[in-house]
Amino acid sequence: MTMQQHRTILKEICATQLRHSIETEFYNESVNSKLQDYYSDGDESVLFRTFEEWVNLGYRIKKGEKAFCFWGTPEDFEIRNEKDPSKIESIGSFYPVVFKFSEIQVYKPEYLR
Repeated sequence: MTMQQHRTILKEICATQLRHSIETEFYNESVNSKLQDYYSDGDESVLFRTFEEWVNLGYRIKKGEKAFCFWGTPEDFEIRNEKDPSKIESIGSFYPVVFKFSEIQVYKPEYLR
């Protein structure tokens, strides 16, 4: 699946499944915390971490597991004029997609226990 397809699915989940709770009930919670609740069926005790975070803690991802999509920290970007790179045509922010695995999807190898 391409990154654009992941972004489209994440936008769709936020627009359809989470829109009501984001707009009304939990306006002080982040969208990512609502996504975490959505992915874990409301179980707040489930931990989600990136691949690198799990590896650094000594865990491995179970074979065949698929990552969950979350929004990353916004990154600023500039679009420059192709003919004159010193001129900036527009400035904006971009929210990258971050892939995380839950604690249910990982294991600690026997030799590391």
